[in-house]
Amino acid sequence: MCSVIKNDSKQAANSRSYKYFFRLYLVIRRGRSFLSKNLYSGKNSYNRSMTRQPLPIIDHIEELKEQKRYSEARVVLEGAIARYLDRYELYEELADVYIYEGEYDKATLALDHAETLEKDSSTGLYLRGYMALINNDFSTAISFLERSNIKSPNNPEVLRNLGWAYTMIGDIKKGVILLQRALNIAPEDELIMEDL
Repeated sequence: MCSVIKNDSKQAANSRSYKYFFRLYLVIRRGRSFLSKNLYSGKNSYNRSMTRQPLPIIDHIEELKEQKRYSEARVVLEGAIARYLDRYELYEELADVYIYEGEYDKATLALDHAETLEKDSSTGLYLRGYMALINNDFSTAISFLERSNIKSPNNPEVLRNLGWAYTMIGDIKKGVILLQRALNIAPEDELIMEDL
């Protein structure tokens, strides 16, 4: 750990990311997160040898986010990350929670760390594109969202944000086509209807 870090910004970001998540791991391991002890016992426990199996905890985290219980979702994620340091999906979920909370620097750190585990994840690309939209960097947003759409075609949320980004750079026709495609896939999505 005492190695000299070059002035390369990517190495510095990776170092910050690693230090942040290592500190997070230590805090959780010291028992400051009571949910991590309770959630992963009994029938909800996961086997470390099955690390590439889908994590059912993701569904629980999604429910908490839908209910706008972000701090609780963060605690659950911290417990899951302490147990599964190598699962990029958990870091992406943590980034999503941070985005909801407006903590964009922390979201970036979480995404940086997720990228070290899984380069070009569809969700990671989407979240980076979404953050670029928030910063009105529409060209960057389009780049990330297009790549996300290639990896997970026809995701209505990706298409909606991609359509909106194209509209914002003046390509109204392409934006509307993408929004209509998103609406065909998810006809009940109010956000898509609002964007159209």
